[in-house]
Amino acid sequence: GNDGGALVSVDGGKAWHAFNNLPIEEFYTVAIANTKPFGVCGGIQDNSAACGPSNSLMGGGISGADWWNPADGDGTYVVPAPSDPSIVYAASQTAFASRIDTRNWTQTFIRPSLPSSSDTPISTLKYRYNWAAPIAVSPNDANTVYIGANVLFKSSDGGANWTAISKDLTRDIKAHQPVAGGPVFHDISTAENSDTILSISIAPTDPKVIWVGTDDGLVWVTRDGGTTWTNVSAGLPQAVSLGRITQIGVSPFGAGTAYIAVDGHMLGDEHPYVLKTSDYGAHWQRIDNGLPDDYSAVVVREDPNKQGLLALGTMRGLYLSFDDGAHWQPMTANLPTMAVWDLKFTKSPHDLVLATHGRGLWILDNLEALEQWQPEMADAAFHVFPASQGIEWQTFFGRHIRPATDEFTTPNPPGGPVIAYSLAKAISVPKGCDADKQKDDKAARGHGDQKSHKPPFDACNPVTITITDGAGNPVARLRGPGKAGIDEVTWNMHYAGVRMPKSLRAPEWHPSHGPNGPIALPGTYKALVTTNGHSGKVMLQVAGDPRVDTPLATQQAAFESSVKMRDEVAATIAMIGRSHDMIGTLDQLLASTSNAAAGLRTSAGTLRQQLASFAANLYDPHVQYKVPEDDLHFIPPWGMKFFGLYQLAGMMGPNQAPNAEQQRYIAQMAAKLQPLLDDFNGPLRQAVLKFNVKAQQAGEKPLPVGEPVKVGDPKLLAND
Repeated sequence: GNDGGALVSVDGGKAWHAFNNLPIEEFYTVAIANTKPFGVCGGIQDNSAACGPSNSLMGGGISGADWWNPADGDGTYVVPAPSDPSIVYAASQTAFASRIDTRNWTQTFIRPSLPSSSDTPISTLKYRYNWAAPIAVSPNDANTVYIGANVLFKSSDGGANWTAISKDLTRDIKAHQPVAGGPVFHDISTAENSDTILSISIAPTDPKVIWVGTDDGLVWVTRDGGTTWTNVSAGLPQAVSLGRITQIGVSPFGAGTAYIAVDGHMLGDEHPYVLKTSDYGAHWQRIDNGLPDDYSAVVVREDPNKQGLLALGTMRGLYLSFDDGAHWQPMTANLPTMAVWDLKFTKSPHDLVLATHGRGLWILDNLEALEQWQPEMADAAFHVFPASQGIEWQTFFGRHIRPATDEFTTPNPPGGPVIAYSLAKAISVPKGCDADKQKDDKAARGHGDQKSHKPPFDACNPVTITITDGAGNPVARLRGPGKAGIDEVTWNMHYAGVRMPKSLRAPEWHPSHGPNGPIALPGTYKALVTTNGHSGKVMLQVAGDPRVDTPLATQQAAFESSVKMRDEVAATIAMIGRSHDMIGTLDQLLASTSNAAAGLRTSAGTLRQQLASFAANLYDPHVQYKVPEDDLHFIPPWGMKFFGLYQLAGMMGPNQAPNAEQQRYIAQMAAKLQPLLDDFNGPLRQAVLKFNVKAQQAGEKPLPVGEPVKVGDPKLLAND
């Protein structure tokens, strides 16, 4: 093992295999790329630097194949230009930086000066760079970039030329600048460089306001783009006067408001020092009350979507404040204990990205419930929060080769609206519902013997979410958990769909997968959340893929075609299921040795033959439909072929309506439905009802014929 990961050899060290499935990267920083979906970039200790997506738009989640390396060595800062994310500035240690144009994958070397402390004593250098020398890029101009040394450098031409726009902003204590190492050997790795700029922050509301923090405890601000600078360090804690200002979180609501954490752990002081200014640093206020005394703080930033909501990264985890630092709460959930060295909020979607030193990058999806949280909600029996927007991303599954089985992968974020609600007390559910998710998934797929012991999905998820369109028409029904605190359910933006009857359904499907009907049109929907006598309504917004401009007429045609076909297939599946179940009931009766069954055997045999003749149009009794791919052994009858056509048409997505030839074939297949419905609802139904009278008189179970099957009957849809 080393600071780049872990390896194993099975041949005495001749060859080594790296464990690529361990999320143990030591990130220094994180930056957001304004792509759609947004991207994340960061520098990694002894493992280069990396950029990747927050959503791969592939079914298998995010894997190593989705990432690329913008820098070698010990990556430190990687910053995509906010105004043009195809331009990326990336650096290895001590500002050995490049400008990368991802449109043509070219790069240029842009370090402001050539002499380095690796070849020259640092105390004699004109410009000193920190190991993690910071980079900042203008929010409005991809060619305006800043790099910190002991002075602040600015380039207006993408790093081709540089100008120092400040004096030395450090304490420049020569005693702190010896040649590292000794007394036997020097260790001139540049990791010990000091008296350097450690952070650069451009105010989101005014790019002329730039804040700078150093590794020797100083904070500076300019309000005119670098012409004049003010040292605003006077109000900082003297106990850590030489502490590290790793990041400065400038408020997204005002250029003069900033948050800092002074990190003193390298001075032997683990206390968290967290401060705020509202007047460009003229005065500083401590806001670290209540934090653990030995959790050194590193970074604090404010949510751009909720003024006063702060996130704090410490050497042992993440903390949130809902009241601008007056109180802090640990954010644990599924987060391990880890050092959070940087964090960034995203404006849209409402996410929080963490750069940890030892556990990789983490993204907390959908902060909207937390942004609306108020302390009094903890005592409210039930509360529904505003939902996040859903985006109908168009996915592609072949963009790269799928990862090997021993590579790390992580799920994509939910694409649909996230419906969040809070419960003061947990709702009682049957024993066995709290099994871990892995066991649940195995049970749902029929692996192992857990399936027979797992309570029904609806029983374990006692909250009902009913979704309707703008006119109040039913769309889908979901189930949600009833745990105390904030719970979330994601609508996958599909209408209620069609599934094979349970008696013929393959075990891969599980109710948690959500509805599988037509894709909803972009627009506004409503959700009614109900449980235990409480209810709440929330509006849901569905948007199309922002990367694709699909005409609304095309989306409407695709939707209408899908709904029509769904309703026709639902009627087909109803006939398949009822025919199969009635034949099964007759088979039980024919196999019975009771006297009552003997009296019905002749009429039961006649009816079974009549049902089997009818069902031959719908499904093949020789196929084991619960066994994957067993249907490959037989040509399917019309019913299964029509169901397969519906599944195939569903793969087109919202940007593609069936063309003329496809419409002709669909209509040709659908034309065979009505004669079968007439037979099923007419003569066949009458024969079954007549038999049921005899069966009930004989004390036998009647056949489950049900109500007449009608195209468009919502009761035929799979609503869970």
